[in-house]
Amino acid sequence: MAAQGQTRFNRKGDWLWALLFLAPSLLGILIFVVGPIIMSVIISFTDWRLASPLTVESLRENWLGLENYRDLLVWNEASWSVSQYALWRWPLLVISLIGLQLLMWRRRLSLAWGLALSVAAVAGLGWWAGLVPDWSDRRFWQSLGNTFYFVGLSVPLTVAIALLLAVALNRPLRGLALYRAAFFMPVISGAVAVALVWRWMFNPTIGPVNQALSLFGINGPGWLSDKAWAMPAVIITDVWSNVGFYMIIFLAGLQGVPQSLYEAADIDGASNWHKFWNVTVPLISSTTFLNTILALIAAFQVFTLPFIMTEGGPAGATRVLVYYMYDRAFDTPFRMGYGSAIAWILFVILFALTALQWYARRRWVVYEE
Repeated sequence: MAAQGQTRFNRKGDWLWALLFLAPSLLGILIFVVGPIIMSVIISFTDWRLASPLTVESLRENWLGLENYRDLLVWNEASWSVSQYALWRWPLLVISLIGLQLLMWRRRLSLAWGLALSVAAVAGLGWWAGLVPDWSDRRFWQSLGNTFYFVGLSVPLTVAIALLLAVALNRPLRGLALYRAAFFMPVISGAVAVALVWRWMFNPTIGPVNQALSLFGINGPGWLSDKAWAMPAVIITDVWSNVGFYMIIFLAGLQGVPQSLYEAADIDGASNWHKFWNVTVPLISSTTFLNTILALIAAFQVFTLPFIMTEGGPAGATRVLVYYMYDRAFDTPFRMGYGSAIAWILFVILFALTALQWYARRRWVVYEE
């Protein structure tokens, strides 16, 4: 009994010593991470301005409740667009929603997927059927659409190119270390420097991109001054600057694939494509899942490239959600409450998409026993 009491005492002492050594880091996290997060939630319900003192009295005087969120998410009115209207489009939307409800009722579709598809049907088919809402904050919804445009192209391209590069560099080649370092070099380059270099490269008159296109008789566009080409230019820059990071993660995953499986596939007469699709892709699916999550989170938070390359233009074509949040919070009239509300809407979107991917991973991610 005495030995047990001494062991418990020692464990308690170890716990206290561990807490003592962790105290500086825990205090730093509480002060510089947890504290600002809690304050941003509170500020999002107010109309507090950056020039005002941050006190309990000022927050109470500027308390708005959910008004910031209402101004961001609701519309003033909705009208029909005659050019898009057709009698058979609305019934298609209704039938789609009823079908999704039946699938959920029969347990053929989970609640999470059913709700997500229902929201997508209302948003997509509703617009397609001619419903045009007059949003209370049109710039927010334009920024949200630009963000999804950026994410929808940047993430798949980055992950796919990183995987192909990793497969190509996961073999004995002369100068292999040099190739790997060259592809990783943009990752450690400053984001501002990358944006400035690519802004010069996309210059319509002296930029190397248009000069290279002219060699093939192609008259290159004004990349950063054209609404149709500004966002693709930013996406190209983002993919180039980040693909090396995800390539390294894929290389680590490829190192764990047993060579005996490739040897067995060779004995069965499998081609390189079949080995890649039936051996490599399933066995690194957990790595692919990790890279997809990381790339998705990073893409939703993109700011430096559109800020330096286009300043959100032309005509808001590259104004993404984080840029709009910065514009509302740190530019006149410094509406920190409105910017905080945008930040928490972005958090909810990211949390929902990450949770959806986490739920769907069981259908395609393979974990080795």
